[in-house]
Amino acid sequence: MENRTSLVSLDRDELLKIMKDHAQPAYRANQAVLWLAKGAQIDEMENLPLALRDALSSKFRSFSLDIDSIIGDSKTGAKKYLYLCYDDIIIESVNLKYQYGSALCVSTQAGCRMRCVFCESARNGLLRNLTWDEMLSQALLAQRGSEERIKNIVLMGSGEPLDNYSQTKKFIDKLTSDDYGYSKRRITLSTCGIVPGIEQMAKDKLFVNLAISLHAPFHSMRERLMPVEKAYPLPMLLSAAESFAKASGRRITFEYSVIEGLNDTIACAKELKQITSAVSCLVNLIDINESTGSFRRNSGQAVASFSRKLENLSIPHTVRRNLGSSINAACGQLSGFSQRS
Repeated sequence: MENRTSLVSLDRDELLKIMKDHAQPAYRANQAVLWLAKGAQIDEMENLPLALRDALSSKFRSFSLDIDSIIGDSKTGAKKYLYLCYDDIIIESVNLKYQYGSALCVSTQAGCRMRCVFCESARNGLLRNLTWDEMLSQALLAQRGSEERIKNIVLMGSGEPLDNYSQTKKFIDKLTSDDYGYSKRRITLSTCGIVPGIEQMAKDKLFVNLAISLHAPFHSMRERLMPVEKAYPLPMLLSAAESFAKASGRRITFEYSVIEGLNDTIACAKELKQITSAVSCLVNLIDINESTGSFRRNSGQAVASFSRKLENLSIPHTVRRNLGSSINAACGQLSGFSQRS
C-alpha cells in the first residue's frame, strides 16, 4: 500500500488550505468531507471538478487503509473487514447486525499486550498502536459496504483502547464532530480495566458508554484470566468505574464471558452481586468462543444456567447474541494482525 497522506487524516483548516491552493471555493472542503463520510475514493467525488480530483489523486489518498478483503457470515449477516495498512499489516473490524441496527467493532491496536488468556488478539503480542485516522478509516470504509448507516461504534476489536488513549480519544473526538455526526451515546469503549485510562476519560469528559471486561468476581480467578488484575485489582477498578458512572451519568456494562466449571458457580454469582451493588451497572453475559487459547466453547446450557442464577439474585444482566463465530469474528476471536509477506 502506497504511503500517501490521507484526506481523512486532515483537519478542516488543512482541507480548506488545499482547496485554496487549487483556487477552489471553501465549500469544496465540505463536499469532500461528505464524500469521505460515505467511504468514497477521490475519483468518486462526482461534484468536485475533474481537474481537482486528478490533482488530489496525485498527492493524496482518501483513507489511511485499504480494504484487503471482506468475509461474510450468510447466517447472521456479520461481515469481517480485513484492512491493509501502509506498512503491510492487516488488521480487522467486524460489522454485526442486530434488530436495532448494525454495530461496527473497531480495532485500536495491531495486536494487544494485555495477554487475557481467552483472547486471540493478544496471542502474538502488540505490534503497534493504530492512529486515530486508521481507526476512522475502518469506520468509513465499512460504512461504504453497508446497506444502512452503521448505528453504533464499539471499540472492541483487537487491542486495548486505553493502552492507546491519545489516539483513541482523537478518533472519538473526530467521529463525534460535525463532520461525521456520531453521538457519544452511540459509541462504546471496552477496556480490560486500565484504571488510569478510566480516570482520564472522566477528567476529559469523554463520556461514551464504558464496558469493562470483568469475567471473574474473585481476585485470584480474574488474575488467572487477565494479568491486568495484578496492576489494577478489583477494588481499584470498581472504584474507578463507580466514579466514571457518577461523573458521566452512564450505566457501566460489565462483560462476563461464561466459562463452564470455572466462573459460572453460585459462589461467583453471589460475589458478582456483592461487587456490583455499589455501581450503576449491567452485566453482559458472553458465551466463550472457540479459539486457540486455553478454553473451548461451553457445552449446552452454561450461559442460560448462569443467567438464572443472576436472575434469582436480581442482578441486572443481558445475554449477548453470538454473532460472527463462523468467520472467527465473534468476541475474543479477532486475531489481532497479520503481516503480509
